[in-house]
Amino acid sequence: MELLFLNAQTKLRAPPKIDTKLLPKKIALVAAIQYIPLLQQVRKILETEGFDIEVPKLSSDTPGQILGCDNLVSDRAVLCIADGNFHPTAIRSEAYIMHPDGRIAPLEPKTNRQKAAYVKFLSSDRIGVLISTKPGQNHIEVAENKILERKYPNKRFYYFISNQIGDMTDFNFIDCFVNTACPRLADDKFQKPILDISYLRSME
Repeated sequence: MELLFLNAQTKLRAPPKIDTKLLPKKIALVAAIQYIPLLQQVRKILETEGFDIEVPKLSSDTPGQILGCDNLVSDRAVLCIADGNFHPTAIRSEAYIMHPDGRIAPLEPKTNRQKAAYVKFLSSDRIGVLISTKPGQNHIEVAENKILERKYPNKRFYYFISNQIGDMTDFNFIDCFVNTACPRLADDKFQKPILDISYLRSME
């Protein structure tokens, strides 16, 4: 089956007034793809109000564009222009979402949820390891090289390899999951804690 992907961007303009009272002075400004046209408009407004604005380049070729599988860590607070939480929750630093009408609200940092999952991982005996067969997400070497077994010899690891990873509710014997696929799986509503392998490695 052939697929055609169309880049559909908003024709909206940035609102003349942005509610900036929650924002710190140093900001990394990003946007979901449909709001890329607003980036420079919002940047100009914020810089006029005295904010120090940086537009980072992430995994996309377009500066400021944040993708679903990004894991953005910044030494600045991050302001994401979006109309939902999917893209902003890819941010691991202090984060805010700006709605197209100019409203700004804070977001819980993803690291808070990952810290809780890491604590659960350390106290668990039976760990499920999620491996995707999708190109770009496949990290079968984690299983083939027994990377986790060598690092944590007192734990038992069970490997789940699939193109589509569900909520894993049928595997009640698992205490905690380690995710090697798309890091956004950790944002889904799993009944058991799910820890990104990138976060696990950062704690080693």
